[in-house]
Amino acid sequence: MAVTRFLTLALAPAAHAASLYASHYSGTVNLLTFNESTHALTLTQALTAFGTMPAWLTWDNTNRKLYCTDENYFSSTASLSAISADSSFHISVDAKTSTPSGGVANAVYGPGYVAVAHYQSSKVTAFALPLTSASKPLQELTFTMSAPGPNSARQDAPHPHEVLTDPTGAYLLAPDLGADLIRIWPINPAPGS
Repeated sequence: MAVTRFLTLALAPAAHAASLYASHYSGTVNLLTFNESTHALTLTQALTAFGTMPAWLTWDNTNRKLYCTDENYFSSTASLSAISADSSFHISVDAKTSTPSGGVANAVYGPGYVAVAHYQSSKVTAFALPLTSASKPLQELTFTMSAPGPNSARQDAPHPHEVLTDPTGAYLLAPDLGADLIRIWPINPAPGS
């Protein structure tokens, strides 16, 4: 069964249309348009430059960019892509850089940074924006634990499965399914650490 994750982004300027971006494990990021008058959802655009398992989309409204995390847990590397959206919501790839495998979520934070949670490789990475094909992590935090948790099939290692900022924007949080805790870091805005 294919897994699909959706992120509603913005209402289109037309009175009776809305746009939706959706990533799909088939390797695509899609622009779908919903017409409220006809109740029809139409595939308007599909791009395939995001690795094997585009798992998460984050919208940066300030820069009209999407950040797409490739989960690709079949390899030791995956990717993070920056995608521009024009005024009619059509998308194009700006940059794609390598990341550790298992990237399941990302979040924009501070004045120009993006963090990625890597479920499979037990990491959280941080990148400076704008993202380029040569971008390297500013920081790569790797987690360990002394013993498996109560559910050894799912808690065999740390598994951060999301990153997000707190409501004040001062902290970055990562729920960790494997270690059964929430990791919290204060954000140092100048270097993005």
